[in-house]
Amino acid sequence: MTSASKQKQKRPQVVRPDAMRPHQCVVLAIDPGEQCGVAIFQQGEYLDSDVVDGFDVAELQQWVDNAAFFARTLQVPPVLVMEKPPRGGMPYEGRSVYGAASVIACRKLWTHQWLAHPDTVNRHRVDVYPVTWRARVLGLTRGHALARVELLRASHFAGKDIIARDEAAAVNIGAWGSHAGAVGVFGRARLAKRQSGAV
Repeated sequence: MTSASKQKQKRPQVVRPDAMRPHQCVVLAIDPGEQCGVAIFQQGEYLDSDVVDGFDVAELQQWVDNAAFFARTLQVPPVLVMEKPPRGGMPYEGRSVYGAASVIACRKLWTHQWLAHPDTVNRHRVDVYPVTWRARVLGLTRGHALARVELLRASHFAGKDIIARDEAAAVNIGAWGSHAGAVGVFGRARLAKRQSGAV
């Protein structure tokens, strides 16, 4: 089989459009790393956020518990949305190789805690590159104004001053995930089941 034939057989990647209204789900948004930003959004509404130790398993479990509780109360699916290292495996801009490695290790811990929880075994997970959520939420992806805009947007969503960039990133990721097409798949599937009487 020629290389041209192989290319023809590849299915095009489907890019789902973002939604105007927030999805019917609870988003647990993570900016992974040693200092880990975490935020919870409920159907587009900010609930909570913080900076935690990205390797403190008990603390990670508590946040997964919280997200699962809100989802169970509202009877909507919980979705884990995590920032993914840039394409090509290159370290984040301004981060050392150790910093990049801590991101990967932290992501694995979150994934493990998510899949181990009895209410999140549905494996509703979405990864997002930094450039993707920044372009959609901030309107820019780099530059001197990036840090300031990240904090301002996060403070707007949270309704309070956010001063840590890790926390700000998680809040902005949560805002992105609340409307992202990739996340909406889970909410629409749940809604279809409700309408059919399956749930």
